[in-house]
Amino acid sequence: MSEPSSTEKTWAYALIAFGALALAANLGWLGAFGAGGPIFLALLSAGFLALFATNRKRWWAVIPGGVLATLALVDWAELAAPRMETGWLFFLGVAATFGFLYLRPDGGPRKRWAVWPAAIAVGIALLDLLETSSGGLVAPLALIGLGAFLFTRDSKKGRDLESQEGDPR
Repeated sequence: MSEPSSTEKTWAYALIAFGALALAANLGWLGAFGAGGPIFLALLSAGFLALFATNRKRWWAVIPGGVLATLALVDWAELAAPRMETGWLFFLGVAATFGFLYLRPDGGPRKRWAVWPAAIAVGIALLDLLETSSGGLVAPLALIGLGAFLFTRDSKKGRDLESQEGDPR
């Protein structure tokens, strides 16, 4: 018996994953504790991430795997804290996904282009966080901190100028 090809292995993993997912759904395991959505999304994510884990040349599988894992996390957060606004969490997860491709901590070749979607997603996450109810605390505290920083910086500059120029009286 010969070794299965890479394509056959991919189909084998996919069939096993979808079969396990269907079995879990039919047995009612996905609906346990009302977390069927996050579990379903996490299992789909695991399939893509397994493709990447078995062959690092399949870097593209990190994108759907990371986004599906992010959606699972967002869905779980909404179940755990229904009043929590989670748009920022989604964009932070997308940024982490592309950040992984840019940094490649696994030692693989970096995808330099991935820094742009990562940076844009971080920016959108920050903007969204500032508009949420929790951002109602973040934005004013950030402004206070920035103002205090500028105040102390300017006051130090002013003292330095006065000591260099002598007494203006």
